[in-house]
Amino acid sequence: MRWFLALALLASALRADSPAQILADMAAELAAHQGAKGAATAVLEKPDIRPHRAHGKLPMDYVQNLVLTSNQTKYRLRYWMNVATAAAEAGTAIEGSTGLGMDQPNTANWYSNNFFEFAYGGKEILKSSMARLTVVESGGERAVVTFTWDTPEAAVTLEVALAAGADVLELRCRVASKGEPRPVRLGFRAYPGHMPPPRARRAVTCQRELLPETEEELAAPETTLVLFDEAEPHLPCAIRFAEVGQAAARLSLQSYGVTVFLEYAVAVAEWTSGPIQLWDFRNVSLNETLDRLLVPAVGR
Repeated sequence: MRWFLALALLASALRADSPAQILADMAAELAAHQGAKGAATAVLEKPDIRPHRAHGKLPMDYVQNLVLTSNQTKYRLRYWMNVATAAAEAGTAIEGSTGLGMDQPNTANWYSNNFFEFAYGGKEILKSSMARLTVVESGGERAVVTFTWDTPEAAVTLEVALAAGADVLELRCRVASKGEPRPVRLGFRAYPGHMPPPRARRAVTCQRELLPETEEELAAPETTLVLFDEAEPHLPCAIRFAEVGQAAARLSLQSYGVTVFLEYAVAVAEWTSGPIQLWDFRNVSLNETLDRLLVPAVGR
């Protein structure tokens, strides 16, 4: 695999990835799928409220799924709260800071219990607020859904979109402060390939390959990361983010879990992140994924 990284580094050196170029790449990726046959759909399933099986002290589990489908893939987002009663009173997020997970296309990769993490002013303010799930668009060129949390500190909305011919989710986070604006930290958590041991986690950027255990600041060009496990390289996942008001980006690569943190020094009452793209691949070769996402189209 080292030869591929050398090729990626050479190609990256030939074209610096400025913020404008990153946004242009994202737009090109999505534009390539516009007008594709078929439609993108979003289906909000009926909540399932059942006796609690694990984690926490409250007696009931509230689970609601949102399914986004294109002609390329299907993503299922899973919202899970631990609640006091069957009426979903006094809830608290299970696993992490939001309770929003992803369990399709793969049960591993982006975490099924909490792939999306959120902190406001250093506090995980969404843990005890029930999210409102809404289908905004369905049946056309894009499927769009939102998850909205209304907390005493801020109203937080995560918008998730899937284009009809695409295999990539595009996310944007919006925050409306109810007091003094606070810094925002977004986190995206994965268990690449599989969860049980043995594990050999890896992260690859346009500049380097990283091995656990490590905490790394990501340099300006490192806006795309491919995450995988050497034991199952046919099940990679990936993230790409735009530098829009971003104060820092950091990778926590552990032997079990992997998290990409994006930090924003928000100083306005209403704020929206730049686009963030997530891929979850199934039975796709690692070389194909690296070639598609990390090697610029130089000389092609």
